[in-house]
Amino acid sequence: MRAIYLFQDEYPWDIRVEKIVSSMINAGILTTIVSRNRRGLPREERTDSGIAIRRLPKGLTSIDRNLLNFPAFFSPIWIRELEKAVIKDSADILIVRDLPLSPTAYYVGNKYKIPVIIDMAENYPAMIQDTWQFQGPNPFDYLIRNPILLRKLERWIIPKLNGIWVVSEASRRRVEGITGCRNLMWVVGNTPRIQESQASKPHPFADMLKTKNALRLLYVGGLEKTRGLQTVLLSLPIAIKKLGKNIHLLIVGHGQAINDLKNLVSNLQLDEHVSFAGWVDQQYVPGIISASDICLVPHYVTEHTNTTIPNKIYDYLAQGKPVIVSHAQALRDIVEELGCGRFYHDHDFEKLADILVELSNENLRKTLGNAGRAMVLEKYNWQADEKILLKSLEQMIESYSKNRKTFA
Repeated sequence: MRAIYLFQDEYPWDIRVEKIVSSMINAGILTTIVSRNRRGLPREERTDSGIAIRRLPKGLTSIDRNLLNFPAFFSPIWIRELEKAVIKDSADILIVRDLPLSPTAYYVGNKYKIPVIIDMAENYPAMIQDTWQFQGPNPFDYLIRNPILLRKLERWIIPKLNGIWVVSEASRRRVEGITGCRNLMWVVGNTPRIQESQASKPHPFADMLKTKNALRLLYVGGLEKTRGLQTVLLSLPIAIKKLGKNIHLLIVGHGQAINDLKNLVSNLQLDEHVSFAGWVDQQYVPGIISASDICLVPHYVTEHTNTTIPNKIYDYLAQGKPVIVSHAQALRDIVEELGCGRFYHDHDFEKLADILVELSNENLRKTLGNAGRAMVLEKYNWQADEKILLKSLEQMIESYSKNRKTFA
């Protein structure tokens, strides 16, 4: 089997794309990623792990490169490059990441008579709606990144595709409302490779956490306004006062809200209790998780966060760390099913402070963390999702072949 993975952003790097494509290659499925080219990287490349990449044109300057590479479904550049890859690789199946380029994949798949799977890593219209709500739209967004138009596109294109990967049961339920059935839809989660999530490489911020005589909190991820870190910061003075002991929060990541967060830290006089690590290479994150006591996923509750599960929650659980999450449905489902932590209503910083006080109990933290780790080792890991992934590809090819024979 030969496959093309159509990725609207630049590769490298994306953890989900890397896991999916590596699993396919290890199973003997020759796979090429067709991706954007933001930085003027080589048009064709093969990574050390054997992943073949075919990028869009570099252009002459960053300005024309951005125009050439913009992931619009009607872009003749994307259509041409995808067709070239399909022909060159004699592809048997086409996988498209998320909504923007799904019509492109549908057109090419239909033209060359190969099935198309959409990898719905996000509820894309809802994600764009969050961007509009918390950051505001750019003028060009009204035409290209308009959540109303994207919802119409989603309802039109999803039933036409041959298979769907979603990241959670909550996402499955949402997509069922669009497609009207569960046929040829699989949950392929954002779960970790067990060995990698437990590997611990030294890092200065891990060392810093270990030296803190405090309840050590950790957040890893983007620093957009939707991530709910404002609620976390507001909870800290209350929790510190109730506990009568120090609390230290390490924030790992970057994003547009970082200056607002730093200003809030200063206004709340939390400078000695909060550290910003900035972006940290993924290989060092497990060591930082290992040095923490409690890990946080405080996302504000929106349609997007209700159906999306971030990779990091499983990375936390794999190391036996209890988690505190907002009441976003997909996150709450995990905490309630696994018994691995606590949840609070996303803006209720007083409730969050009470939870921090409760989880200052080391024995309780160990009980919750062990419960989460056991379920990750048993069920919520990439080894399990990889089996679903590979089986879905077999089913997809078989179903497509039968349908072609039936209607030939």
